[in-house]
Amino acid sequence: MRNIHVRSVIFESRDTIPSLVLTTASGALIRKYTIAQNTTQGKSIEFMSTNLKTKPAPQVAFFPSRVAEPINPSILKPDILAPGVDVLAAVAPNKPFMNIDKYDLVTDYALYSGTSIAMPHFAGVAALLEGVHLKWSPAAI
Repeated sequence: MRNIHVRSVIFESRDTIPSLVLTTASGALIRKYTIAQNTTQGKSIEFMSTNLKTKPAPQVAFFPSRVAEPINPSILKPDILAPGVDVLAAVAPNKPFMNIDKYDLVTDYALYSGTSIAMPHFAGVAALLEGVHLKWSPAAI
């Protein structure tokens, strides 16, 4: 095993991804063990897969306000939604976001969630609507 410099990693801290992070020494020990096993039977690791032919039902994330409209309580808010969970976005390059042993992990992209990452979608749609409907008021848009 060699020391490998990590160029980029996409990391979302809120969710867990089944994985194993080993030090170089531990990796070398596992490699030595697997080589020392004098058997014709292969070594394998079973990875889980994602079925790409199924589409999960849309869900509203946990962080938006979900309240009743004050004038008419039978109407629930929000009344408009935008993508805001695990949006892949550019980040400052070469700025470490995590350290494992003596290695700094850096990336050019990261996954973000929240209203701050959803609002650019709204701004883009509003700009497109305004370009098509020049006489519409901000309230109409």
